[in-house]
Amino acid sequence: MILKKLSQSGIFLQAGIILLLLLLQLYFPISGMGFDFTLFDHLSLFHSLNSALQPLGLFWPGAMAIAILVLIGLLYNQMVIKSDLLPKQSIFIVLIYCLLLLAGGVLSYSLVPISLTLLLLVSLYSISGLVSGQQAYVKVMNAAIGISIATLIVPQAVFFMLFIWLGFFTLRIGAWREWAISLIGFVTPYFYYGVFLFLTDGLTEVLYGYQLFFEGFRLNYSGFGFPELAAFSVLLLLVLFSIPSFLSDAGERIISIRKKMWLHFHFFWTGLLALIFSAQGAGVWMPVILLPIALMIAHNVVFKRKSWAMDVLMIVLIGLIIGLKAGL
Repeated sequence: MILKKLSQSGIFLQAGIILLLLLLQLYFPISGMGFDFTLFDHLSLFHSLNSALQPLGLFWPGAMAIAILVLIGLLYNQMVIKSDLLPKQSIFIVLIYCLLLLAGGVLSYSLVPISLTLLLLVSLYSISGLVSGQQAYVKVMNAAIGISIATLIVPQAVFFMLFIWLGFFTLRIGAWREWAISLIGFVTPYFYYGVFLFLTDGLTEVLYGYQLFFEGFRLNYSGFGFPELAAFSVLLLLVLFSIPSFLSDAGERIISIRKKMWLHFHFFWTGLLALIFSAQGAGVWMPVILLPIALMIAHNVVFKRKSWAMDVLMIVLIGLIIGLKAGL
């Protein structure tokens, strides 16, 4: 039970393994995962973020992207520990997250997936804070604004509004004010962005970019090679093994923890919708969707007595990743 022992090991050993995974990602990145983001280039904010790190050369964009993704993993780890979903004094979920990122690549070291992940993590944190019942209006507004800004970068982020509304049902929030505030928060960034573009004479160009994006968008996926398909298939099996265990355990927890577990599951499947409906650009959602996947895998390993199936799948995944990095 390799994963079980790693989850019970000290934080220094876990940090050392994370460092090795990051060096592997930095010096031996996977190339050509079959994703294509050219359609999103019609969108002004996407294009600006996607090209922001390119003048730094080949090494530094990758190093910065990896460092920020690890920071995101640590922030998510603290959120999960604060919610009592995993034991304290552990960064095991970060280890799993970094391992899964190897399968998805760092996606050309772009600021786009990093920005999307940070914005949506703010939304997840805000909605999770509603369990306490304090400052509900502010938290709903922050969550909606984060999602709205994300849609300005990649429009498919609009699916995460479902995450907010499902959160209302999960937390049994039925007051019309929260629903109205979520819509106001979503519209607010568009209003200020539109005013800015109008004052700088850029509104027509941006609207034309959106027109090109929606006219050219198709749900087409390019063909993956066998190693890529195998890696994603193993990742899918890991998810299918973890979800039933995660949700069944939620029924045995106290109600506040149960609600937070369901919120993380809602975050997962709304992210999955955004990924599916992004077609060739699905890769931008990998760092987002791998966060709840890492939580469910880590939860399964930590709270179940036997994790041999997870060990086998992880070993196979690592073998496939090594094959991808070797160019097989």
